[in-house]
Amino acid sequence: MKVHEIDGKRYRLLNMLTDFQLKMYIHLINWKWAHLPREPGFYKGVPYDA
Repeated sequence: MKVHEIDGKRYRLLNMLTDFQLKMYIHLINWKWAHLPREPGFYKGVPYDA
């Protein structure tokens, strides 16, 4: 997991993402934060922001 800081926001995302995947994750996370609770999700016990 890698922490990305973009526009003053911190995102915990997978290490190996293409530029397109990174942009898509950021877009979907921002949509989620605008419309749903901001608690992180978990996958195999690892927290992430999508």
